[in-house]
Amino acid sequence: MYNPKTKQFNFIEDFSNFPNATHINKTNKYYSYHHSGCADMLWDSDLFYIKDNKAILLGNIHGDECELNTISITKNNKQKDTKTISTEILGKYKDGKFGFIDSYWEKHYKEF
Repeated sequence: MYNPKTKQFNFIEDFSNFPNATHINKTNKYYSYHHSGCADMLWDSDLFYIKDNKAILLGNIHGDECELNTISITKNNKQKDTKTISTEILGKYKDGKFGFIDSYWEKHYKEF
């Protein structure tokens, strides 16, 4: 990751676990996206932050449009903190799952 103060790149441990990372404006948080199978009908998005050159997971959105038609949102990798909603919600967003992911993390990152 580029550090504009030092004008150098810093290695971020575990950053490769979070592909296609997007920074959430005015925060120290990021979210990622990756397909997990079933012709991209299984997918995940992770919320994370970087501390001491290490990427730290805060939460996950797991979409299953293949069989269960559910979206599971888990805080801090704890199954007891999981919220499940129907994939029907994706139809309300212009860009489908990508619009949902963008909107969800932008609105809810403080909860993690």
